[in-house]
This record gives sequence, structure tokens and C-alpha cells, in this order.
Amino acid sequence: ININFNSAKQNKINGFFYAEDKIDIYGIYSNINIEGGVSGRNVDLTGIDLKNNPRLQISYDKDINDIYNNLKRKQHVIYEVEPPIVKDREV
Repeated sequence: ININFNSAKQNKINGFFYAEDKIDIYGIYSNINIEGGVSGRNVDLTGIDLKNNPRLQISYDKDINDIYNNLKRKQHVIYEVEPPIVKDREV
């Protein structure tokens, strides 16, 4: 996400960003506030400019986080099982 290039006005985004892999959000040149949240296995956030001014803010919505945490994870489904192999074992 790279919007609102070098602007003093903050751009507000209402949403929850999720990825099973990687999320990169660069807020150095943008000035954004994400209201909702961000989640993923590998989240990389960059949001301070050279003058130490915050350019990226994330406001987590507790309701969205509760819904996300209560989602059922993918479950592996077995569609076919091979019959067992009977072996003679000598002691």
C-alpha cells in the first residue's frame, strides 16, 4: 500500500488485511491510518519518516479481532484410506 504520497493529510482505510504468507505495508511516503487490523504469518510494517514522524498508524478493531480469532482453521480431510497390509512377523 503506497498512497497519499508525501501528504500531510492522513488517509483513512477501514479494513482488515490478512494473508497466509507475507504482508508488506510501507508508510514512509504515505500517510495512512488503517482502522481494523493487519494479520499474517510475516507482517512487515514501515511507518516512520526521516524526521521521526509517524506515517503509518494501525487501529485494531476489537470486534474484528474477536471474529478473526474465532474462525475455524482449515482442517485436513481424508477422502480415501488404503486398506491395511497384513504381514507375518516371526519372533
